[in-house]
Amino acid sequence: MVERKLKVEKVNYTSPDKKESEDAYIINREAGIYGVLDGATPLDEFQDQQGHNGAYLAARIFKEHFESLASNADLRKEVREANSKLYQQMLAHGIDVSEGYKRWSTCVAIVQVEESHINYAQLGDSMIVAGYTHKSAKLITQDTVKGISSRAKLKRATDRANGIDVFDEKYYENKLNQLRYNRSLANQPNGYTVANGMKEANLYLQKGRISTEDLTDVLLVTDGLFHPDYDLMDSYQQIITIGLTTYINDLTKNLRTV
Repeated sequence: MVERKLKVEKVNYTSPDKKESEDAYIINREAGIYGVLDGATPLDEFQDQQGHNGAYLAARIFKEHFESLASNADLRKEVREANSKLYQQMLAHGIDVSEGYKRWSTCVAIVQVEESHINYAQLGDSMIVAGYTHKSAKLITQDTVKGISSRAKLKRATDRANGIDVFDEKYYENKLNQLRYNRSLANQPNGYTVANGMKEANLYLQKGRISTEDLTDVLLVTDGLFHPDYDLMDSYQQIITIGLTTYINDLTKNLRTV
C-alpha cells in the first residue's frame, strides 16, 4: 500500500441507557484500514466474566482482528476470518448458536485506502458515504436492516399460508418476541446481513472498490448517527457543513426532546 496523508476524525459516545458502548471503530494506519462496528443489542442475559455482553464482544473481536492486520490484507477474506473467530468465541463461552437471537452479532463497515482506489466491505446498517469535489456525494452501501420487521411479518404470513406452524401474529406484538424472530432472518434471503458467526454472512457481504479520483472524504457511520428527520445523504451534508461533533450534539438534543 502506498501511504497517503489522511485526516481521521472519530467519535464514539456511549448511550445513557447502556453501561458501555456496544459500538467500536477500527483505525489501522499501517494497513490503511478504517471501520465502524455496531454490536447488536443482545436479546438474552449473557455476560462474560468481565460483565461484557455479546454486542460488545462481537464488535471488539472484529476491532482487534482488523487492527492487527498488516498491509495488503484482503477485506473479504479478513471479514470471513473475523467472523470465524466470533463463532469460535461463542462456542468457547457455551452459546447455543442454534438460537439466532443468542448469537453475538455486529454490523460492519470497513474501508481500505489504497493510492488509486478504496476497497470496502459492509454488513448490516453501518453505512459508507463517499464525498467528492463540487460537494457531490454517493451512498456506497445498502442498509439491509431497514424494513426487516415488515419483511419478517410477510414471511410469517407466507409460512402460515404454506401450512408451516407459526405463532399467531398477536404473539409478535410483544417487542421481544418480534426482535427474536427478526434475528432468525440474519443472513437469509429477504432477511438482513450481519456478522454473527454464520458462514452465510460471506455470501451477502457487500464489497467493492471506488476510485480515489476527486474523492475528498469518506464517512463511516453506525445507525446511532441516523437522524430521525433526515436521510443519510442529508445527514452527510450536515456533517460536512457543521462538523461531526456538532452534528452529534444537535442530534442528541433532538432525540431528548422527542
